[in-house]
Amino acid sequence: MKFRLSYLFPLLFGAFLAVSAVRLAIFAVSFPNGRSHGGKDAPPSTAPKTGFSGIARGATPVQTGPSSPLPGPEFPPTPERDASRLLGRTAHLAARAKAKLEEFASKSPPFRDGLAHFDARWTYWISGLVRSRQVALADNGWLFYLTRQDGDSIEDYSGESRYPPYETALLQERLLELENYLAARGIAFAFVVVPNKENVYPEYVPARFRRVSPVSRADALLAELGKNPLLPVADPKPLLLAHKPVRLVYYEYDSHWNRAGAYIGAQAALAALGRPSVPLHDRTVLPAPAPDFAADVPGLLGIPSITARTSTEFTVEGVPILRPDRPGWRELGTVENPSSRTPDTLLILGDSFKNEFAPPFLEEFRRVSDVHWDHCPDFPALLDELRPDAVVLEFVERYLPYAAKTIARLLPG
Repeated sequence: MKFRLSYLFPLLFGAFLAVSAVRLAIFAVSFPNGRSHGGKDAPPSTAPKTGFSGIARGATPVQTGPSSPLPGPEFPPTPERDASRLLGRTAHLAARAKAKLEEFASKSPPFRDGLAHFDARWTYWISGLVRSRQVALADNGWLFYLTRQDGDSIEDYSGESRYPPYETALLQERLLELENYLAARGIAFAFVVVPNKENVYPEYVPARFRRVSPVSRADALLAELGKNPLLPVADPKPLLLAHKPVRLVYYEYDSHWNRAGAYIGAQAALAALGRPSVPLHDRTVLPAPAPDFAADVPGLLGIPSITARTSTEFTVEGVPILRPDRPGWRELGTVENPSSRTPDTLLILGDSFKNEFAPPFLEEFRRVSDVHWDHCPDFPALLDELRPDAVVLEFVERYLPYAAKTIARLLPG
């Protein structure tokens, strides 16, 4: 989040003005005749009075050249002139203080982030507005992660551009390489693309974000990849769109899907793996407290607790809830179900959307492990250690531009 002092400095400047007003009032009472030096009984100065140019009054100026100074008009001290000078001085000091504080903040990230979060909290709780270049506040109060600094969800939402043909071809090539590498080890594979929240709920995105077409560049990419029958690509977006009139599938105040959305994503992945699943509409789904985690969007505003208090969450019949002491999203995590339908195991390589993605697979797989694809330094060694029967590679839509490079890093050689 960019360092902002939009509220702090007006307060400081207002304090300066208040102090200046008090000083001017004292000045006006103490020196009603406009004297700014000496006391009431101070003897008059014996020095010759001067005008603006510093030349003694009554003296004849000496002209030594075109640029020689000439006597200017006299400006005797008055309360109004002193007030103007004092206000100018105050503004100058405030500007210097702002520059010094910003310089210090740039060299001290904890101080900078603390001020930024203080500004965000102040703005959100007092005015209900959001001050961020990465977070957008919808009319219904939802928060959207519309950014160009962590992927480009703004471009994804606009529907204006498409991935160049060479990028599509490169990703297809890398996916085929990964699938062949896993097939040689007897491991099934599926590639899952999770849609950005704003492309599932575009009706709530603020109108200032331009949308040319409802077909995003990810939609066009997946349509192209789907033409290759050798690629097991899972696109949960149609299922998510079909289910959203029934219940929410994403958190209102975060960019991630909730348990209902993650269940639908697992449905799509299991279908791509050729595995059975029970549709969500055939499950008992009950409201539940939202998980207490530091969500990305409220975290950028310094108010992560808003998700735990107000977001909509569910429990899905047959799907366990992750333990609070589970490893973080960057670390390798494992959940097990001795009563699963098969003894097979699954490895999920994903981003932060994988957190609630693992439990819905436990009815089919006895053990499900997950790790962030950016925190997997030795993929072949991990396969040797876990010996999974299937691998699911998950990317959220805004991270698709990194997919080909990530796959190349995972593969040996």
